[in-house]
Amino acid sequence: KRTFRFGGRWVLLVRDRDCTWLMHDATGLRQVCFTGCQHSEELWCASQPGLLSLLLNYTVDQEASEYIKSDKVQNNNEFMWPGGSTAYKEISRLLPNHYLDLGSGIAKRYWPTKALENLSLDQATKRISDTMRGLMVSLNNRYDLALGLTAGLDSRLVLAASRNICKEVQFVTVKQKWMSDDYADLTVPAELLKKLGLTHKIIDGSVDPDKEFLQIFRNNVSFAHEHMYASDACAIQNYSNNRLVVVTGSVSEIAKCYLSFPTSEIKSVTAEQISTLEGMGSHSFAVNAFEQWLNGISDLYNVSLLDLLTWEVGSGSWLSTTQLEFDIAWKDIFTPYNCRQLLSDML
Repeated sequence: KRTFRFGGRWVLLVRDRDCTWLMHDATGLRQVCFTGCQHSEELWCASQPGLLSLLLNYTVDQEASEYIKSDKVQNNNEFMWPGGSTAYKEISRLLPNHYLDLGSGIAKRYWPTKALENLSLDQATKRISDTMRGLMVSLNNRYDLALGLTAGLDSRLVLAASRNICKEVQFVTVKQKWMSDDYADLTVPAELLKKLGLTHKIIDGSVDPDKEFLQIFRNNVSFAHEHMYASDACAIQNYSNNRLVVVTGSVSEIAKCYLSFPTSEIKSVTAEQISTLEGMGSHSFAVNAFEQWLNGISDLYNVSLLDLLTWEVGSGSWLSTTQLEFDIAWKDIFTPYNCRQLLSDML
């Protein structure tokens, strides 16, 4: 095996295919992309598909190109790739709850393997709060932190878990170009932190990145959401200068049950229904990707199909790409909810 840096990212070439496997974090935010065994004799892995396309001269798949140009994608400012797909038919993305068998080059599911434990509200509250506080204290012992705070309950729960370290943490909110001064994500954190005697810093995302930054941003992540996040990332880099580790409230959506079907008969759900639910319509590229995802589920035990969908596609596709776009600006990004035991307790 050989690991090396390429354009600021990591690439792994596996030559010795013994019984070894590769896995990432609970929700796949440390993205792993790999060349399928049917397309390459050598197994390549990387942190984003664009690196592999450059190294191996892969071109964008025709069907993927049509998907990108479809109305559903063009009208979605934060589009994501369905299932484990990428823009290249030779490259797949390793989904959360899967490991990559480096011997066969095949991704295999390893979770869930049993039913989730049933907890009372009091038991769950105690476990979750203890875990969250411990994660924040542990992180603060290692890095200089900035907590990204909005009006949402998720980041406010992270704030609550930071009670014992709050005097050592910076609290920031990014004001995106489209936000008015009285937008809730700006005013609620300001009022809350004032009551707590803590300083609130607003990072103005209305800056116009120069050509050099934009070029780096585009090279940093394949198919980045430039129109949404390039200005924010530039403003954050100016503020952080890559010194701070930011703490986010993402991932908790997995336990919010915010996806629903008109029917409760989840067992009969089709790939096209899932594609429609995720805002991708009936395009064959998306439907085929979700068909593969559904076929890879043998037993859900007591985990909801829609919770698993939010976990593996919502976090494993949309959020992993989004965080990759922003790690150009921070020293690192830490998401406390990205913890398997914590997510299991929340579910």
